Amino acid sequence: MQTKRLFKFAIMMLTLMASSQYFIVGRGSILMMPAVLVVYVIMTFILKTKGDYTLNIMIAYSMSHFHLATKAGMLGPWLILAYLMMNGRIFIDGKYFKYNSLLIIQTIIFLFLNLLGLIVKNPNTLFENMTSFISLIGLLVTLVVVSNYEFNKNDIKFVILIFIIMTAYSLISAINTSLGLIHTTSPLLTLNEVYFGSHWGVPMFGRSCPEYFLCMNIFFAYLLTTQIDVLFGIKRHIILLAYIISFVGCIIGFSKTMTTILIISNAVILVRNIISIDIKKTINIITGLGVLVIILIMIRNFLNIDYIFERFNEQPEIFKRVYENPLTAEGTSRDYSFYWGWRRNLDYSWFLGYGWSPADANNAAYFHNLPINISKHDFHNLYLSIFPVFGWIGGGIFLWWLLSLLIKSLRMSRMKNLYIKTIGSAFFGLSIVFLLGEYAIPITSEANYMFILFVWMGMVNSLYNTSKQVKLNYHY
Repeated sequence: MQTKRLFKFAIMMLTLMASSQYFIVGRGSILMMPAVLVVYVIMTFILKTKGDYTLNIMIAYSMSHFHLATKAGMLGPWLILAYLMMNGRIFIDGKYFKYNSLLIIQTIIFLFLNLLGLIVKNPNTLFENMTSFISLIGLLVTLVVVSNYEFNKNDIKFVILIFIIMTAYSLISAINTSLGLIHTTSPLLTLNEVYFGSHWGVPMFGRSCPEYFLCMNIFFAYLLTTQIDVLFGIKRHIILLAYIISFVGCIIGFSKTMTTILIISNAVILVRNIISIDIKKTINIITGLGVLVIILIMIRNFLNIDYIFERFNEQPEIFKRVYENPLTAEGTSRDYSFYWGWRRNLDYSWFLGYGWSPADANNAAYFHNLPINISKHDFHNLYLSIFPVFGWIGGGIFLWWLLSLLIKSLRMSRMKNLYIKTIGSAFFGLSIVFLLGEYAIPITSEANYMFILFVWMGMVNSLYNTSKQVKLNYHY
């Protein structure tokens, strides 16, 4: 069953990628969005995937790994809206959906406040604000429907496999960015942005890519400590390979913050299993780490891994300074950004934010009308960025959603149901490192990564809400 599903996924992805590339190169990206959506609808009927909700949400999730339709909020939200228009009946089917009224009320308030912010405050063009608002509707629809869908065992297995596939593809993109194996301007392989001089480039999500690999690594690390092969039928060596790929991906992002969290988190997982005297789990983790170390040594020069140590040497006391001044990051390369982040939050009223606007990576929310000429992209911190973008009330709702991701996944990790416990533990590890990583970079500046986060939050909500009734049959 999964083989057939993966085959349809591959055909759909290749078709969407090819059509995206065709309408971007030499024809103007303004044609790309409607054309790709038409191709998506046609392929949905040809492949007969209209009734497979999980497949369609993972197609949107996967297409959000590419830097397409930047000003419109990327392809993910638009694909979900297209699927809703095509198959809206499935979303009111009580057989698969159990709607949470509290989440719907939060979503409506959040959407309304963002609309007011775009109308009243945001200086972008009318067209940009309109596409931003539609993109936000797609994001919120994704959160609501994923949160209220009842995933079964086969769905969870499929989601894990897609996580593995897209993590591997993201690393391939990083390798191509650095080595120039395929010279192309296509966002399907790379952003063509090379950070840190001539060293490795950061693909897909730009600056957030190391954090993405970090989240995936801890997700796979937790799966390695479970009976993933028995529960979901996924071979342990496949999870081990995904673990290694994501570890390498995080390292070659050359982010000091993400690399530090990566090392500490893996050490905590190892120690936790040693203390629990679980010999089998400990052996699995040590074996994985041993293989990883050998691979890193073998490809050390090829990946220029030593450069991450050079970055640490540039600021040998950086973490001491962050520890001493966590709110201001004084004495680090981020202190200037943090300073203006605090000024932005404290010197202005945020009953209304500027509203979600991927058109300029929410730059207006950060710096519009500030009495400075600043070249910074953002405040380098999610928690300083939330209120300028969403306002006090909208920001509070968004913070609650993030907190729910952590709390619900923690509760799932303690449940007796092994299926829920397994996936809950993986998402719990993911949520911890994500929230820590956002201290150094705001997801509000990366529209495609934002969509991926909403899928993660929705899945945790769904699995938590249906934790006592996980169906083992295949509802498709």
